[in-house]
Amino acid sequence: MPKIPQKIVIFGRNIVVKRVKTIQDDADCLGLYDASTGIIYIQRDLEDDLLQETFLHEVFHAIVERVGLRQALDMDAEEMLVEMLAKAINEAFLIMPRTK
Repeated sequence: MPKIPQKIVIFGRNIVVKRVKTIQDDADCLGLYDASTGIIYIQRDLEDDLLQETFLHEVFHAIVERVGLRQALDMDAEEMLVEMLAKAINEAFLIMPRTK
């Protein structure tokens, strides 16, 4: 099982990463970045590749918030941006090297 860090720093802010059973009673939600508390929540029972991708997805939400892009993007645009980046990074750097 891949390890994801319990703490990261994004543009000077300490971000805590917590694995939880469910996120806001929403079975479809795999992760959440709470900008008000600086906590990334990740659903506990995810398979390896989905865990990595979800972690990256939430990290990109944190980056968007920290650099001030939230004011320039609507929610749909932000979601599309972070989803595309998380999938691309996960595929290029995390999944592909293991499949050789």
